[in-house]
Amino acid sequence: MAMKGVAAVSFTIAQNALGVLQLARETVESWRAPAFETAGSAAVGEDAIVLLHGFAGTPRMLSPLRTYLRRELERPTIDIALGIGFGDIRDSAIRVHEEMARAGVRRCDVIGYSLGGLVAAYLAKCLDQGHCIRRVVTLGTPHHGVTFLNQWRWILAR
Repeated sequence: MAMKGVAAVSFTIAQNALGVLQLARETVESWRAPAFETAGSAAVGEDAIVLLHGFAGTPRMLSPLRTYLRRELERPTIDIALGIGFGDIRDSAIRVHEEMARAGVRRCDVIGYSLGGLVAAYLAKCLDQGHCIRRVVTLGTPHHGVTFLNQWRWILAR
């Protein structure tokens, strides 16, 4: 009876390991992808939706959201890669602003997940200032910082 439990645990660990390897492979492939992808048949310009992924993520993370928005709203979507996320939020926002200009975006809504939400907020407040961006939607964005990191910083400061 104990052997069945051991075999089941080993099988579960093997499945998890294969899942992790698959995720790592897909992540590396998406990092090699172009800096931004335009999805949708309409020309980008008016009524675009810009999607920004989170820390250590890729534009592929928001693929289900992109598919849903494209199907329901019938608006062009742009995925802009932020990189791994170790850079400055300001620098990432400047790159996003340049990519939007290069893609010919004139009016858009921005959806940012986690770090992408921080970049979107900076982009709207400091760079765009209402010229191009109508709305910013943030999902799971740590606007007040990350509690664990804030506590850790105070321990080091002492």
